[in-house]
This record gives sequence, C-alpha cells and structure tokens, in this order.
Amino acid sequence: MDSIRGLSDIIDRFDAVVTDQFGVLHDGDRVFDGALAALRELAARKIPVVTLTNSGKRAHTNAARLARMGLTPDLVGTVISSGELAREHLETMRSGTPIGLITRDGETELIDGLNLRKLDLRDNESPELIVLAGIQPETISQTDYGDLLARHARAKVPMLLVNPDLLMGQGTAVFFGAGAVARDYSNRGGQVTPLGKPSPAMFKAALATLANPKPNRVLMIGDSPAHDIGGASDAGLATLLVRSGVQAGLRGHIADYTVDQLRWD
Repeated sequence: MDSIRGLSDIIDRFDAVVTDQFGVLHDGDRVFDGALAALRELAARKIPVVTLTNSGKRAHTNAARLARMGLTPDLVGTVISSGELAREHLETMRSGTPIGLITRDGETELIDGLNLRKLDLRDNESPELIVLAGIQPETISQTDYGDLLARHARAKVPMLLVNPDLLMGQGTAVFFGAGAVARDYSNRGGQVTPLGKPSPAMFKAALATLANPKPNRVLMIGDSPAHDIGGASDAGLATLLVRSGVQAGLRGHIADYTVDQLRWD
C-alpha cells in the first residue's frame, strides 16, 4: 500500500477512473475543493470517469443532485446507483406483489409506475419482500427500526438491502446506516440480499459503461475498505483509499494506494 500526495502521482498508470461520491467528492452538504479540482484535471485530460454510489435513489436522481452541487456530468460521468439496480429487480416482479418499502422521508421513486402493492409494515399482512433503500437515523433510532422489522425477520421475509453502508453522514454528523439495520434483521433470522458495493454487479456495470477496459487499468477511488476497496479489488480494479472519508476507519481490504483526501497534486 503506497501513500500518495495526489492523483497526479499515479494517474499515468490508468485509462479510466471509477469513484464513490459521498466521503470522496462531497460530504452531503459541500463539494470538497480538492476533489473538484481533481475531476477537472481528469476531464481536461479526457480520462473517463464513472461514479458509483450505494444510494437507494435512482441514478438520474443522484446525477441531478450532484449537478446541483456543481458536480456536472462532464466531471462525474455516468452515475450508477444501487437504487437503479433495485429498480431493475423490482421491474421483474409480478403485478400486485405485496412489498414493504423503507426509504428516507417516505420516498417511492423505486416503485413509481410499477404495479406493486406497498404495505404498511405495522399491519398484520406480511409482504413477500422488504426493500430497505434508506433510513432516517436523525429521527428514528436503530432500536425502533428493529422493533418495526422483528416480526418479519422471525417470519423470514426476504429483504433486498439497497444500501449496505453501515454508516451514513451528513456534513460533520455520522449516523448508523441502512446496513446496520439489515444486520440486525439478519441476526433475528431475516434473509438479506445486499445490492450496491461490494456487489460484483456494480463494478461490472461500471466497466461496461467504460467499454470494458482491462480492469487493472481502471482506478477505483473510495473511502470504504469493505465496499469500495474490497469490491473493486475482487473485480480486478486498482484501488485508492481516501483516508478522510467517513468509512475509511472500518475494516476491509487493503488498498493499493492511500491519500489523505482526494486532490490532484
């Protein structure tokens, strides 16, 4: 594992870049100055970028939010979200399937336009699938989520975990993530299928978007040793860990390179 000062130290070794968004490009409130400068340098050199995110929102929603922050498509490239993978899965379900949907602020974009029957998880009827796409840890405790889901876990209702992150942040605040809720669900007997990084599907989609270059000529930049670094390493990509990210201190794979924060030089 080599420590570098900035992306310019190693970029000549790669033909493309795949990057995480939260913790690498921004903190939920603001874009990191060094990251923005690095993206501009990549664009000037015509090095393609793909942005991967474990967000439970759809890809176009993430892209629009990034653009509002100044991270426009010419800088971040194609955005691939775990929410979009979830939408593709939900589109294959039979009409009228009863599901439970947990999102931030009651958002329903994952099922909008689909003929699925959304249940209230507090009702007696059991869903055939629970989709855990987002949580509100600022106002709902991890215990409260556990209590809501306990009956369904005992009944072994399968859960589709759209965002497996154990931690989430907003600005300088750090909260438990949807992955922590899903871990509790699994510990109570529930069946959990995770999407998003480190899922091979995310990295396969990224490479396909880049016209399938040699994986070792692609650099993955992330702050999660388990999700970003581990998933990319398993897919054959080179890896750069941003040590200032909210997840950088968690356990996981060892990156090929590390940097204090994403910058060009």
